[in-house]
Amino acid sequence: MIHFTVKRSGPTLKGVMKQIPFAVANTINRTLEEGQQAMRDKLPSEFKLRRPVFISRLVKIENADRARKDRLIGRMGIQGKGADLLTKFEKFSVKRPIGGGKSIAVPVDAKTRADGVLRADQRPRRLLASKSNRTFVVATRDGRRLILQSMGTKKNKKVRELFYLVRQAKLKPRLNFVATVDPVLRARLPINFHGFLVSALRNAKQ
Repeated sequence: MIHFTVKRSGPTLKGVMKQIPFAVANTINRTLEEGQQAMRDKLPSEFKLRRPVFISRLVKIENADRARKDRLIGRMGIQGKGADLLTKFEKFSVKRPIGGGKSIAVPVDAKTRADGVLRADQRPRRLLASKSNRTFVVATRDGRRLILQSMGTKKNKKVRELFYLVRQAKLKPRLNFVATVDPVLRARLPINFHGFLVSALRNAKQ
């Protein structure tokens, strides 16, 4: 509960009431920004980020989601194109093949770009589509299926394991969005409101 006294030499009650929506809107936006930063700071400890800037930007506050004096509500979350890269890790989930595929290829020793992302020409379908890549699929005695690549000459022939294939993959909850952001919002909201309210009252008309 917040108490304040309006003195004759201070702002009028009408002036005070006009400033409160600004204070609340600023409070919401600032608090969301602090929750956003907390989530971004947490990501490197939970994931191996091959594209850290791109992944960090998925934790965003859209301009349309910011609070205004006439709409005292705001939203911050994992959103935008590529959001599923993170949201699928908030709860236990299962990753299944897409595009009519029967398996998920898990990289083992596949070639990647400098940023760690799998090169387009090194994706399983591209590799297996051409004999020149010398790639093939084998099944092991324990039931696993592997994508291998033959290397070297006949005298010095080697085989490299590029991927192993699974029908589906279980994803553990590693994002912890709510657990990370909620404590920050709860702790910072009253502090931010006090600061913005004081500032708003100072700017209120006498």
